[in-house]
Amino acid sequence: MSDYRVTVTVPVDHRDTASAIGRAMDIDVGGADSFIETDGVLAARTWASAEFATMFEYLIARPEALYMAVATDYGARWPELVPPDLKAIETFCQAASMTIEPPLQ
Repeated sequence: MSDYRVTVTVPVDHRDTASAIGRAMDIDVGGADSFIETDGVLAARTWASAEFATMFEYLIARPEALYMAVATDYGARWPELVPPDLKAIETFCQAASMTIEPPLQ
């Protein structure tokens, strides 16, 4: 059940990395457009299960794990594209903030 509202924000200068991460984290093909510019920042918002919200919180806190998840997805679904390198993902994670709104009542 997708009861949690997850929001990830990052400064606009991380647009390319945000798009690349969104492509890998979204289970369909629209993920590259997940981050929308609003009020000078990029924000991605989604409803999520507790498991997904917890997983993404873990990945943002551990750039090496996020890098492996993104690179693995690119290898499986987007072999013609080059994923962001570890340094770009580390920089993204340092700049990102994430909120998880509590479950709906």
